[in-house]
Amino acid sequence: VLGAIPSLAPMVKVAKPSIVTVRSFVTSRNAFGREVPEAQGIGTGFVYDAKGYLLTNNHVIEDAAQIVVKLVDGRELDATVVGKDKPPDVAVLKLDVTDLPALPTEPS
Repeated sequence: VLGAIPSLAPMVKVAKPSIVTVRSFVTSRNAFGREVPEAQGIGTGFVYDAKGYLLTNNHVIEDAAQIVVKLVDGRELDATVVGKDKPPDVAVLKLDVTDLPALPTEPS
């Protein structure tokens, strides 16, 4: 007889405030030669440092002209790339805000 399966609900409750949506855009030219932003990628990530650092996938932001991060509270902020590495498909982004809800590093 198997015991009760543990619920993921407590983990989700703790992690949810740090989860973000990441959208990237490239610049292309329209028929009139004007530069326009064009959606390139969308993915998720998480805030790992309250000073505005977050982790996402490299393929989402690769070659992006603009990166927009949407927080759980609805704010949309431009992000800059701090570092990225193609083989493990990891990218570190920075938002110019502080006091963000970072993913806890210690069990509660």
